[in-house]
Amino acid sequence: MTKKNLLTIFAFMICGIFWAVSGIITTYKNEPQINNGRLIFAQTVAQKNISKVIITSPENTITFEADNNMWLIKESDYYYANIELFNLLLNDFHTARYIGKQAFNPSLLEKLSLLMPAKEKIGAGTLIETFDEQGNKLDAIIIGKKNKKNNFYFVRPADKEEVWIADGNFLLPTEIYSWLMQPLFEFPENIFDAISITQSGKTATAERTDARSYFFNNGNVVFPQSVIERYSYLITEKVLSVQNFDEILFPHHKQIVLSTFNGLKLTTDMFYDNQDYWIKITLSPMVLSTAAVNAYIKDNAFRYDGWYFKIPPAAGKTFANFNMM
Repeated sequence: MTKKNLLTIFAFMICGIFWAVSGIITTYKNEPQINNGRLIFAQTVAQKNISKVIITSPENTITFEADNNMWLIKESDYYYANIELFNLLLNDFHTARYIGKQAFNPSLLEKLSLLMPAKEKIGAGTLIETFDEQGNKLDAIIIGKKNKKNNFYFVRPADKEEVWIADGNFLLPTEIYSWLMQPLFEFPENIFDAISITQSGKTATAERTDARSYFFNNGNVVFPQSVIERYSYLITEKVLSVQNFDEILFPHHKQIVLSTFNGLKLTTDMFYDNQDYWIKITLSPMVLSTAAVNAYIKDNAFRYDGWYFKIPPAAGKTFANFNMM
């Protein structure tokens, strides 16, 4: 092989290397695989302090706004968000990462539920938007379906024609009530020592001496078990502030007062018709209440003071139908 031929081959090699490098650079720019392993909500995490999160699904829009150390829900009269559930979302912000990029095809967006959410829109996903303290948008990510193995989600940045698979839990219930601070009540059934019912100006009271005894009203045994069971776990479906609730709209009013052996008084005023049941809750200490009761009231009164709660019909009917007169 002559020296001239060697130089020609060398020149072709140089050109080949040049084109290969150019191709890699072009591919790198067009296919940003550098996102692999990158946080999905990178701007949110970098900002540290966020003021608002909006979750938009085909069913609802839920707006969370920061208020000191709490998160409030705009669509529920700025009532308090479920701390545990919202913290799971915050954890996703800090841990969910891009795993791999998929070849983009517009038809994939509907199939993978990655279209922008719109009411009853087929193929719409769930859009999560985050904002800083000045109201500037940080991240906007659409969460779609899970993959066949149910261990990753299909996601895409809302402003880009990209489809990725990503990890993360993304527990995102579409009902607003699921995001409210729940439950309203969670009391053991054996802590109550007295119950009173007031309706139409008449009051009846039943008491017991210990957790294993029957409740007695004027010597007659009373069985308030169905009512007390509701206080062991009761949720709310909707919340309104006192400024936006009108008691006069409801023809019936009933007051149920439960007291506990350690001195907590739990007053439930219910306003209802044949369909909707709303309650107002007041916590107060009895004369011989314990220090633990006073601490409980101090820590939990904010959840009830100034709020009305719509409760499920099954619970409302239980309260409405119970009678000791």
